[in-house]
Amino acid sequence: MPDARRRRVRGNQLLADAATIFDSTPDLAEASQATRPSFASGAEWMRAALGALRGVSPRGSAAFTTIGCVKYIAAAVAAAIPLAVAVVTRSAWPLVSVVPAFYAAEVQSVFAFPAALDGAARPLATSRSIVRSSGGTLRAVGIVVPIAAYMLGGGFLGRGFRRAWCVGCLAVLLWYEAWRPVGPDVPREPA
Repeated sequence: MPDARRRRVRGNQLLADAATIFDSTPDLAEASQATRPSFASGAEWMRAALGALRGVSPRGSAAFTTIGCVKYIAAAVAAAIPLAVAVVTRSAWPLVSVVPAFYAAEVQSVFAFPAALDGAARPLATSRSIVRSSGGTLRAVGIVVPIAAYMLGGGFLGRGFRRAWCVGCLAVLLWYEAWRPVGPDVPREPA
């Protein structure tokens, strides 16, 4: 993807593109029905989705449960800090920082799963590197928040929570495809 298009990436546009792809690719909807609520199952769905996007599935493997736990524990700890400050200072003002703190931490590993699927030796570090090269934490949070809002609440729009979750994941994969590195750590084409 040319650099100019990379800079124009927006969460809402990624969601629209992802919804179109999801709805026109019956294999993705079918694969989503086989997923269970686990990091490993979600990673396997992402493998299928990357395969649908590329025409060939990545073959990387990793401890996806560990990656997912590290990702969300770090985000929860970041969110707990302003919460603790609010309790200690008996002020509600720090509470406005809880959600931004969560996403500022969470976004650092937004690409960890697809990077691991692509065979990255250090998927969390690879994710952080992509976040930096794609514009940094604030820009990434601005892209992730609409995606996360749709993933968590899109089911109320009448098409189902599983579809909303999958469309959100697919939006992240489209974003990843625009920015993923090429080289020995993350090959362009799976081996």
